[in-house]
Amino acid sequence: MHPTLKTEIFSLLEARILAGKQATGRTGMNLWQILVLGVVRLGLEADWDRMEDLANHPLLVRQMLGVPAAPWGEEAKRFGHQTLRDNVALLDDELLQQINAAVGAAGREVFAKRGGA
Repeated sequence: MHPTLKTEIFSLLEARILAGKQATGRTGMNLWQILVLGVVRLGLEADWDRMEDLANHPLLVRQMLGVPAAPWGEEAKRFGHQTLRDNVALLDDELLQQINAAVGAAGREVFAKRGGA
């Protein structure tokens, strides 16, 4: 929700994930979905079969991904096994540490303005 932090995080993601590629996006996933599933994968140390299940079934994870519930009579968006491997694997521990540092710095800035310790 913080525009400056959001821009910084997406710049980090674009620099790593879209480096040397045309700005046409990633097949089947956007940067936000890659970030969410990458955090889930590294946080749970999940294998790709579990990631496929998490990306396609639990409603809470799908809401975090920004995937709308499918209206009656329409197919819900599905994330295939290979799509997950090709995209989520691009988000590594080093990139998450850079994102974490940016979020931490923004948090410290907010608390410093309030006069806290």
